[in-house]
Amino acid sequence: MISFGMLLTEELKTSGRVFFEKENIRVGNNVTIGNGVTLFANLVIGDNVTIGENSTIGNFTLIRENVKIGDNVKIGSFNAIEPHADIGDGTSTQGFCMISEYSKIGKDVFLGPHFNNPADNTIGKPKGEYKPDPAVIEDECRIGSKVVITPGITIGKGTIIGAGSVVTKDTITGLYYGSPAKIVEKIKNEI
Repeated sequence: MISFGMLLTEELKTSGRVFFEKENIRVGNNVTIGNGVTLFANLVIGDNVTIGENSTIGNFTLIRENVKIGDNVKIGSFNAIEPHADIGDGTSTQGFCMISEYSKIGKDVFLGPHFNNPADNTIGKPKGEYKPDPAVIEDECRIGSKVVITPGITIGKGTIIGAGSVVTKDTITGLYYGSPAKIVEKIKNEI
């Protein structure tokens, strides 16, 4: 485990690739790591990544190129964060989550273990040029274990999705469950 402070952060902002052999952590070019960040062992961080202050990145996580992670974010172990993903402040993922390329995840979101939001609705066989279209997850959502969210939809602010659900349509603030997920209860108060 490595914890970062201001001096090391400044070095990483301007230096090239870094490898912490003891912890097996590889850090790419043009990476900014904020104060108070903790990186656990066996990580790969690609080029042009920003990790905000007081965030934690778990063991065996891959953070690809051009990713932005906000302040106070907790990424669990065995996560894959694909290129150009943007994760808002205060968000938390548990283990084995897959956050697809170009994902936009809001602030204070909780993602349970084995969460998956693919950006490709062609099952790897696009007609013409591939254009990723991941779901947008707005602020303050809570998403249970083994939830899959299909491409091109919006998960509305404050949505709660029960474990094992497959979400195929936009949501409003409410509790959703099932495959396909359906609203079980509307939520009127702030979460």
